Amino acid sequence: MVDEKLGPGNKDGYESGTESIVKFATVMDSAGSVVSRLRETTPKFNALAGWLPVVPGMPAIGAFYYERFNAIAGVWADCAGILQEVLEVDSEKLYLVAKNYTDASGDAHAAVGEIGSGG
Repeated sequence: MVDEKLGPGNKDGYESGTESIVKFATVMDSAGSVVSRLRETTPKFNALAGWLPVVPGMPAIGAFYYERFNAIAGVWADCAGILQEVLEVDSEKLYLVAKNYTDASGDAHAAVGEIGSGG
């Protein structure tokens, strides 16, 4: 028998709680994929590839700043890698937590049923 006051959709607290955990883990996993794509597309200047064209008569001072920009882009890519790893690893942990709660709830319901039937 399910108490109507326990959770949304007439579910017990564990079942509705694990659904929320799984939804959050799914969002984290998706965010990890997005961060991974952003990391892979981090722009970097390559003066040899023509990103910084030399214009006759213009000072080449801009060429000195591409290394600085690339350093900042490198730091961003490193940070994005850390964030991606955290999101993906922790989402796996949350999936495991939801599974453990579901398993524990199922075992508890089975034990209560066994006790109620007298053996």
